[in-house]
Amino acid sequence: MDPWVPWLPDFIPKPHQAAYADCPMMVSMLIDNTNHWRVGLINEIFKPASAQAILALPIPQRRKPDKLIWIPDAKGAFSVKSVYKANHIFNITTTLNEAQWKGLWKIKTTERIRILLWRMATNSLPTKDILNQRFETFNSSWVQNGFSKCTEQRWHNQAHPSTTTSEVESWYVSSAMTFVVDGIWNLRNRAVFQGEKVNIREACLPIQSRIIEFHNVIQAANQDHCAPTSQVWKPPLTGFIKLNVDAAIGPLRTALAVVARNSLGEVIKVWAKPHHSCTPIQAEASAIQWAANLASSEGWKQVIIESDSKMCMDSLSDNPAVPYWAISNDIVNILNSVSVFLSCSFV
Repeated sequence: MDPWVPWLPDFIPKPHQAAYADCPMMVSMLIDNTNHWRVGLINEIFKPASAQAILALPIPQRRKPDKLIWIPDAKGAFSVKSVYKANHIFNITTTLNEAQWKGLWKIKTTERIRILLWRMATNSLPTKDILNQRFETFNSSWVQNGFSKCTEQRWHNQAHPSTTTSEVESWYVSSAMTFVVDGIWNLRNRAVFQGEKVNIREACLPIQSRIIEFHNVIQAANQDHCAPTSQVWKPPLTGFIKLNVDAAIGPLRTALAVVARNSLGEVIKVWAKPHHSCTPIQAEASAIQWAANLASSEGWKQVIIESDSKMCMDSLSDNPAVPYWAISNDIVNILNSVSVFLSCSFV
């Protein structure tokens, strides 16, 4: 079998019996006359995981030529950057798990220090040991790993002689420590490359000043945004119907919901239905498609479809962005469906 199903290992669906793999078969044979998947046939031929992945693929309402999609890029576009990223994502040596990586990038500190922490986590700092590992002929006599020597000092106590974790917010502690680490690294480089003598007490003063300055900036920014903001639903203009759509994703199933209101804010109809398991963005696109079909069946001519999926809305706006490849067929189908309306907008 050819590789053609995303989200599967090697993109090749696995049949129940090996004999199916040698049978000449085309994807069109899995689609019925109403342009829907032949669910029974797919479940009969393929294993559950493969059948689920096939059924998650949207079928375009109108035929269009096949094209190659570069899976590592969300929009399916091939680029040197995406190749580099795909190649190096498996070559990074790190002991951090996914939750720790997310925590690292959420630390309130400067972007430059985040990059420093990332280099530390991936063992990419240009220290003697690492340079020796990467360059066999590298002469390391002029590179001394003063970083570890600096870390032996009591930096946290020097920078915060009278504070404890219970007296400050946890984010402040983690943020302050990033500046301490950055100060250690800078001091190490000055000692190694400029021959400066290490004076821990004097070095702590500028670090402490930077911590206080950054803390004051964060506090000022938080005060500016402390007022709670709430999104208020706005009714459509007279003669229009607004359809609010949403999707709920669970570990085993997905559900779609649509609510229709008139210009007075009155609920006209509410729909909900189960949907096959898929990715969140696919579920959101399917909900929009369903809303368009429902509005058409109700005979409404002027509609507004509202969704909280920015990816979908950007692809359906007046100045559409290139859709993500996973919902490209959905976007085409939605645009075809709304062509029957006198007016249709997406918000």
